[in-house]
Amino acid sequence: MINDQGNEPKEQGRVTQSVAPIAGRAELQNREPDSGQQYPRTQTNQCYENIKRWWRIIFKDFKRRLHKASFALEVVAILVAGIYTFEAWRANSLTREALQSVQRAFVVYKDLSAYAYLDVTKNYQQRFLVRPLWENSGSTPTRDLRIYVSEPKPTQPPFKNLDFSQPTNTVFTPMMIAPHEVVSGSDREIPADDIVKLHDGKGFFYVWGWATYRDTFPKTKRHMTRFCVVLTGALFDSKDTTIATTKSVGLINEFCPVHNCADEECEEQDRDAKK
Repeated sequence: MINDQGNEPKEQGRVTQSVAPIAGRAELQNREPDSGQQYPRTQTNQCYENIKRWWRIIFKDFKRRLHKASFALEVVAILVAGIYTFEAWRANSLTREALQSVQRAFVVYKDLSAYAYLDVTKNYQQRFLVRPLWENSGSTPTRDLRIYVSEPKPTQPPFKNLDFSQPTNTVFTPMMIAPHEVVSGSDREIPADDIVKLHDGKGFFYVWGWATYRDTFPKTKRHMTRFCVVLTGALFDSKDTTIATTKSVGLINEFCPVHNCADEECEEQDRDAKK
């Protein structure tokens, strides 16, 4: 009994100890809906925040990429426009140059002949003139045309080391050649004895000259045409005493190894001569 009495306080202490209240089933059932409502709301808020965060990232990245793409497209467009502009300008220049090259005045040496005449100032002495012919093969007239022709000078085969110097006091008369027309320019006298030497094959003579001119197109440089021929024979009847008044003399000639050119070709020959 003592033990029972002694244990009594212990049992009473156990009984009197505070015990946490146990929630009932109804209370637990009431709590479960609250926690279930808070969890989806948290997920929704978190998802919404993630969407906003990714939207900001994607949108900023898209703007950055769009800016770079727009800049790249602008650069490409500028390059393409520049290329097309350059090609159009070049095509226009080529077309203009082609039209000018076809239509511009182009003076060429055509032929060389000799004419006989009687010099009334010297007792009707028989004389001969060497007459070069110049042709404008272009479709526009020449401007500021100057022509020079040398005196016939003796030479020997192989017709090299020819002298192309000219007098410094030469006076030029402005001339003009119409489109597709031929003119004679700067006739030179050749002695009758030299004509006979040509006829008999006992001498050779060379004649050279040049023509400078401008065309009608603006901003074009001055043009030049040069010629040089060697007289190797003459065609006439030496027994015909009426040649001085009634007949011309045909000249047999061939081109010199040099000094036959036009424009850029003449510049190249001048550069080669200085080497």
